[in-house]
Amino acid sequence: MSNDYQYGDYNRGGMLAFSFSLAITLAFFVYVAFVHKGVDLNEIPKDKPATEQSSPAPAE
Repeated sequence: MSNDYQYGDYNRGGMLAFSFSLAITLAFFVYVAFVHKGVDLNEIPKDKPATEQSSPAPAE
């Protein structure tokens, strides 16, 4: 076997799969960073403050 690199001497299917996954990942990051409006934290209900403070249990 020759150690010289020949054009086309690589896994074409693997290169296509890598290129496709890289493109999809970059497109997803661009969508999340620049297009998506984000999470609206106002949808999460806020806890009401306690009406009365409880004292700690007495030490025995």
